[in-house]
Amino acid sequence: MSSCIDKIKLEYASMSDVEKRIADYILHSAERAVNATVAQVAEGARVSDGSVVRFANKLGFDGFTRLKIELAKSLPADGGVLFGGVGDHSSVKSVMEGLFSGLTYSVRSTIDAADGAALEATAAVLAGSRRIEIYGVGSSSMIAMDAYYRLLRIGLPVYAVTDPHIAGVSASLLGPGCTAIGISYSGKTTETLRAMKIAKERGAATVGLTAFSGSPLAELCGTSHIVVAKETESLGEATAARLTQLLIFDSLCLYISRQREGSLEVMENVIDIIGEHRK
Repeated sequence: MSSCIDKIKLEYASMSDVEKRIADYILHSAERAVNATVAQVAEGARVSDGSVVRFANKLGFDGFTRLKIELAKSLPADGGVLFGGVGDHSSVKSVMEGLFSGLTYSVRSTIDAADGAALEATAAVLAGSRRIEIYGVGSSSMIAMDAYYRLLRIGLPVYAVTDPHIAGVSASLLGPGCTAIGISYSGKTTETLRAMKIAKERGAATVGLTAFSGSPLAELCGTSHIVVAKETESLGEATAARLTQLLIFDSLCLYISRQREGSLEVMENVIDIIGEHRK
């Protein structure tokens, strides 16, 4: 089951400006919020008391007290920084330990939050597609390229398009029987959204991969997969999301390879070809 922190992050993109101020306060001052009154949180977030109560209710909690109880359960037992922040005097090994803890949490939470029916539907669509295009820019471009290689190895007609100018043109050539995959941690990347909109207008199936269920990408796509990522604030980067996004693609590829006729033969042929470079 998703924690209080997970719920806030999953709903963040669809929140109003007032709700985002409350969410930001809680996410960045979780330990303080656990021991705060409604008035104190309202003051810290620069909103009204009523807005804080409504925020808790929107997340499915019966009042702010219940939200605080669930928030306390989300805090690490040692009282450390919630998002894996690394102190100035940490050793490299301690940084590794902190990252590992966050990654472990993210993987487990992503599995728990995964929609089995949506994953099965995506696997079926990919296996039957006559053309698959994956869109991702910036850090998401690396995920797109890795997914491209994984899907290619099992014999699927896949292409990764990471140039935003080419993406729109390429998407316009898709149609029924094709699938477009958009990757964006925030779910708001303009270039990726544009390509996905074009692909959808042309009749292609659309699959989104993002960290926010209420994001524009999630709302646009016929099927969306949400990753839960406990990020390291000091890096300013979706570190854990990279692993959880790859986990979803690797799981889909392994499943399809066992279900789709001819995939295992393709994989064996690929292994043989790769082996020629290792002699």
